[in-house]
Amino acid sequence: MNTKFFKNTLIALSLMTATIANAQDHHHRDCLDKHYEALQNNPEYAASFYARKAKFEQKLKEIQQQKMNGTYQQRTSTLYIPVAVHFPNGSESNRACLEAFAQTQIDVINQDYTATNPDISNWAAASQYYPGLQPGSVNVKFCIATKNHPAGGDPEVLEGNPLVTIGSNGSNFPANFPEYDATYAGYMNFIIKDIGSSTLGYSPLIGDVAAGGAVVMNTYCYGTGNGCGVYSPQAPYNLGRTVTHELGHFYNLNHTFAGGCFGDGDAVDDTPPVAGPTYGNPPNGSVSSCNIPGQYALTMNYMDYVNDASMYMFTPGQMTRVEAYFATVEDEWKQDVVECNNDMAVTEVKSKFESIEVFPNPVVDNVNIKLKSNKDVDIKIYDATGNLVFAEWYKNNDTVFKKSINLDRLSSGMYFLHIETDTEMALEKILVK
Repeated sequence: MNTKFFKNTLIALSLMTATIANAQDHHHRDCLDKHYEALQNNPEYAASFYARKAKFEQKLKEIQQQKMNGTYQQRTSTLYIPVAVHFPNGSESNRACLEAFAQTQIDVINQDYTATNPDISNWAAASQYYPGLQPGSVNVKFCIATKNHPAGGDPEVLEGNPLVTIGSNGSNFPANFPEYDATYAGYMNFIIKDIGSSTLGYSPLIGDVAAGGAVVMNTYCYGTGNGCGVYSPQAPYNLGRTVTHELGHFYNLNHTFAGGCFGDGDAVDDTPPVAGPTYGNPPNGSVSSCNIPGQYALTMNYMDYVNDASMYMFTPGQMTRVEAYFATVEDEWKQDVVECNNDMAVTEVKSKFESIEVFPNPVVDNVNIKLKSNKDVDIKIYDATGNLVFAEWYKNNDTVFKKSINLDRLSSGMYFLHIETDTEMALEKILVK
């Protein structure tokens, strides 16, 4: 949170009251240590960072102003991010296993960044400590690239197969931070390697897509399941949340405890300031915030240090920053390299409906749709994994389209409502109870 409005009320005692839970010996993410060291010691890195930061801040200011005055046009089409996964110490004989293992992590971040992760349901019990706050999300889908692979890359990656590089011949990322490889410019690069027994991962702040930048994870905290060989997720970091966290840094999110109880903190207004990181599995409302009695640290946020099982949400303010990052680098992503096999993909530009209402939300039995259009309407509903669960086309001879759809047969969870005419389109998130 931006704490400048409260700093005159802070006292040194607040450093003690924002308790760090379970203060035994911990593994550390050490996420930004290398970034700040490079800013001090690498002039080229620093110059590139501050140039990206200036572009980001300009875009963030534009988006925040538009959201304040009601003119912000949220993207209706999904942003597809091409991913390349690198196992520099892997064995080619293990390719099939590593390709499947790589995808387990993609499944996690696709849920986490769209707030469709199953454990988001834990927010119902925790929300009493954070009045008015709801989880944030962004319209994005991560896909491992499968076509038009880069020249000079891993020769074992065949056209049509996922861009998973294995061994020392697969990529030319340097051994130390910052890890760049121009061959993989335009991809979201994940490097999984041994970075010491106690460090989970690290990332640059405001990552450089155009230069082939990467986030780095240790061998025991990438993906889910049994893993492959030396790449084996280990509790309590076996749910893929290290990548969710490090990607947050790449997209210019700082820790919720950044700055402690002083200064501007993480520059996000809806994350309460806290003196330091929280570890382990803290109960809801067990860690106090810095400045206001009755305010609590957002320990379940992906940008804290708790165990994977205890982090499950971003805030809307954090997702505004992620939106600004995506808007800043949108032209830098590699094109025509993914086939996500998802009917939710929008392949043509369509305008938004002049007006649209979807209610009630959450949905108990029927969802009602009302929109201003005189065109025939196509409605599809997808579950959180992108599977089509409902599809119907409706003839419309009126200026206002109204329809009630019964969803009794659907299991509880998050769904996506895709509404389309030949010239208009909307994508709405609904929660079925």
